[in-house]
Amino acid sequence: MSKRLGLSVGLMVVVTFILIFMEPYDIGLKIIRPRNLLLMGYGFCVLIVDLPLIVIERELVLRIKRKWTLRAELTYHFLLFALTGILIYAYDLSIIKHEKLYWNHLMSFGIQFVLPFTILIQPVLFYIRKKQGVLIKETALENREIQLIGKNKEDRLTLPDNQLLFFKSMDNYVKIFYLGSDGKVNAIMMRTTLKKLADQAPFMANCHRSYMIDPFHIKELKGHKQNATLVLNHVLEEIPVSSTYFERIKNLVDG
Repeated sequence: MSKRLGLSVGLMVVVTFILIFMEPYDIGLKIIRPRNLLLMGYGFCVLIVDLPLIVIERELVLRIKRKWTLRAELTYHFLLFALTGILIYAYDLSIIKHEKLYWNHLMSFGIQFVLPFTILIQPVLFYIRKKQGVLIKETALENREIQLIGKNKEDRLTLPDNQLLFFKSMDNYVKIFYLGSDGKVNAIMMRTTLKKLADQAPFMANCHRSYMIDPFHIKELKGHKQNATLVLNHVLEEIPVSSTYFERIKNLVDG
């Protein structure tokens, strides 16, 4: 989440920098004293639009779709620049020009002012989001069915990978917690080890020597390095996080 907030603030700064120092448009602020402050308002319009989109994006990833698709990414870019264009148009009329708000020239304003910024910034924004791991190839996002196999012949569990919640090691057994088709949390015991299950479900992450979790179900990280727990979606039990894995789990939550 912190990376997304940083990217949003960075986008605001870039827009403000271009307007103040490159002066691509004559917007009639040369003789107005708080010129730079007013120009920053255009950048804040970007931030105001992007912050709700961050929340929606996180909810879609963690609770609804679980994973971010190419279609969702393109929708994000369209909403960001379309809604920002509308807000900037309203800001330009009401705050900068002190005129009554009317929508007759919204389209021409968008083509003249918003579209060039979109062409300039959008490819860079798309690339950065992809490098940060926000964008994942859609072909890899389909819920794959996996099979977990233990040492005993009857120890088999087949389910969609997005229904796995966490593993809990108990001596020579591992308790597997997962979502049933009815949306309720189920559990099954298998005679196996965390390492062998990790080979069968490589997306699971260690958070403790006795626990592995699915990062996409992380809801909240509580506490500090020496005393931390995880709250997972659908799960009442808080999962312990050891100091060994704390930084890695924190990065997963922040990212």
